[in-house]
Amino acid sequence: MTHYPDEFLAALGEWQRGWGEEAAGRLRTTARLSTAISALQDAPAEIFQCSARCYRKRFLIPNNQQNGGDMMPLFFHGEIDEGFASWTTDFEFARFIFKKEARPGEVGAIFAAQPSPEDVVLNIAALWLRADFVAAVESYRLRGGAESAALDNFKNKQSEVILKARLRLDDVTALCVQIPSLENICAQLDIRDDEQVDAVWALMVQRDWFPTSALWSEGEKAQAQLDLTIEKIKAWFESNVPDIDRYRAKN
Repeated sequence: MTHYPDEFLAALGEWQRGWGEEAAGRLRTTARLSTAISALQDAPAEIFQCSARCYRKRFLIPNNQQNGGDMMPLFFHGEIDEGFASWTTDFEFARFIFKKEARPGEVGAIFAAQPSPEDVVLNIAALWLRADFVAAVESYRLRGGAESAALDNFKNKQSEVILKARLRLDDVTALCVQIPSLENICAQLDIRDDEQVDAVWALMVQRDWFPTSALWSEGEKAQAQLDLTIEKIKAWFESNVPDIDRYRAKN
């Protein structure tokens, strides 16, 4: 039977509770959890293993405070190195939550990865299958543990695995955006004539593109959209950055 110290339970609860968009909070929480995992003694091997395919839902933010921006590393270098991150083995969970949380003006992506042994930091789903861990969480709750509410709230509802796998452009398996309002679409297209506005709305209705709803694509369709984006980026660089080789070497 493994002993799960309160420090480990508190760090795990803090991780699952989250840190919002605060970069410093992410670093503190990650460091605390990493230290707590390292201190575990006689930990069962299965909590550091995952043979299932994993999925990471992620909003791609140009001015992301946690890494200085997502677009350049993903589209220029082909990957985002975000260190420890929450993944799930349940694609439908990622898909449902993502479509529910579509954000205006941002692109959501789901990345897929088959984790290697060195990628797995902690298999939270495997933890909750162990009676000794469940008993430790209950004891922690009864003793008024500070993060017991977070542990009780999440449990294994997310099929969560913490990985340190990189987010690779080639591993994008789905994309999701929030459909803007008719006014925003027409403004972007510089459409002002009433007949043209009506035509745009008719096209949106025909395609079930209703404002504020989620526009979803996956598989080959998602990759085709990424390919089109990459071609547009290349064309922009060729027009605006004459010495592209020097820029590539610098970045």
